Amino acid sequence: MKAIIKQAVGISLSNWTTLLLFELFYKVICYSLVYSLSQDILNYALKTANISYLSFENAGQLLTAPLSVILLILLLLLITVVTFFEISALYVYCEKGWKHESLTVRQLVKDAARNCRGLLHIKTLLFFWGFMLTVLLAVSTFSQHVLGWIKIPEFIMEFITQNRLFFIVYAALLIILNYVFFLYLFILPSIILFKKNVKSSWREGTSLINNRKAGTIGKILFSYAAFFLGTFIIIVLAVLCLAAYTKLFYPATEAEAVFLFLYKRWSSPLFLTAGTIGTIWLFSVIIVLFHNYREDSRPAPIKTQKNLFSIVKRTVIIIGTVILLLLFSETELGGNFIYPDRSSTQIIAYRAGATFAPENTMAALNQAIEDRADAAEIDVQQLKDGTLIVMHDNNFKRTTGVNKNVWEVTYPEIKDYDAGFYFSPDYAGEPVPTLEDMLKIAKNKINLMIELKLTGRGQGSSLETQTLELINRYGMINQCTIASMDLKLLENIKKTEPKIDTVYITPLLYSRNFDIDYIDAYSVETTSLSRDITSSIRMQNKKVYGWTANSEAAIDKNLRYHVDGIITDNPLLVDYYIESTSEPLSLGAFADAVF
Repeated sequence: MKAIIKQAVGISLSNWTTLLLFELFYKVICYSLVYSLSQDILNYALKTANISYLSFENAGQLLTAPLSVILLILLLLLITVVTFFEISALYVYCEKGWKHESLTVRQLVKDAARNCRGLLHIKTLLFFWGFMLTVLLAVSTFSQHVLGWIKIPEFIMEFITQNRLFFIVYAALLIILNYVFFLYLFILPSIILFKKNVKSSWREGTSLINNRKAGTIGKILFSYAAFFLGTFIIIVLAVLCLAAYTKLFYPATEAEAVFLFLYKRWSSPLFLTAGTIGTIWLFSVIIVLFHNYREDSRPAPIKTQKNLFSIVKRTVIIIGTVILLLLFSETELGGNFIYPDRSSTQIIAYRAGATFAPENTMAALNQAIEDRADAAEIDVQQLKDGTLIVMHDNNFKRTTGVNKNVWEVTYPEIKDYDAGFYFSPDYAGEPVPTLEDMLKIAKNKINLMIELKLTGRGQGSSLETQTLELINRYGMINQCTIASMDLKLLENIKKTEPKIDTVYITPLLYSRNFDIDYIDAYSVETTSLSRDITSSIRMQNKKVYGWTANSEAAIDKNLRYHVDGIITDNPLLVDYYIESTSEPLSLGAFADAVF
């Protein structure tokens, strides 16, 4: 194992200046151009499908327009070629390191581009699409480095983890896909480096690790552990040096603020670099194992003398790399932005707050008020007798244990349902609240984002009318917004009561023009958010909310994209994160301890 790690280190560092230049070329130029071109293709696809925006509601319309489908396929091919290009470059780089051969950026780009011709074969293309699918769920630095912008939405992951059967299936699928992912890594060298077809490459790759599966996985995991340990030590030392520097050279009253500022300034390019190194480390280990299993002899290293020109060249490359990494880290693709004024970001308790009390209950709303949330998002449905209740699911089983659908029961039947015991025995006896119950509690204390949920049972206009009547009865037009995934419902609401703000909820949203006149705000699932979307929405003088942000990464993304409100199960976490100037919580604790 020691020999494998030593060889992998040698391969990773063999042409490191070339790797730096290539990564700059690929990220700063290729990523930016491809990102822009992808948006242009998608915009044209929307235009040909005769839709001004793409959302969960009208995605089917985009897939039924022939020209739009062709453009979407073109977009997929573009992403495929760019991904294959980078992977080819990584294999070429590592192969040159294995052979102790020097490599220029021009040679690397040329070889990687030449390999892309292999994608013209349908079998290779389908094979690589399979590889891309495994990348999305692969547990490796590579999965974050390539296609890292495609993620499973947080609300889907929460649903999976909360359902035991789904979690078991997901975990099993994750194990299988990660195994297939590592299998792909042993098959691709034959395709990329030795120009073999898919069938023979598959045969060779599987035969190489036959009877070595457990050992191979163990070696890869051990090498990962060594890499992460080394990286962790370097980062810790860097943070400690930064803390020491600020304590020595800045007044005590300013040291902590300067430390946090410098950390934020340098952390993004540092982690970008770490991700790149982690990726090349994985490929280096794969190449070492690939050749060892083939029993290939590694060529002897060629000694070269360093001269003044090479030293100056490397120095210029390092300085240029640092500058460009800093610039790239400030872009959306780099993942860093100046945070907005905290007072402009609302904290909205999702389902009235589902972390410290049972969701969509009066107890949850009271907790949200106590936690100083700016608003509470609640779900409103209509019972068989027309009563408006606050509940998310169409069936009472998950939250009350009673297997009855909302439209099948009347209010007297549900008055004794226990909506709190499932959460904690401390909340036993908590009733299913009516909308009127929640309005009474919220008045003059907290704003409400009321999501109207249609069950498809014909309550439509009655649901809208009753909701507006109750809001007006309590004089809470300025304290409430109406939200829905149904645009027609929101249009009717706006016609009936122009003074109330409307919010369109969607897991997926893409457009250049958010000018729907009866929509005042958009609530978008955090994974689908982008800097362009939030900027475009705000330019139309409309608000944008991100849901559901329960992790540091999701909260951070919403803040970086300057949303008007963060919808979360845990308002206290978001509040703490915002008040901590949006640094990682662990860093905040470290800064408090040191300074």
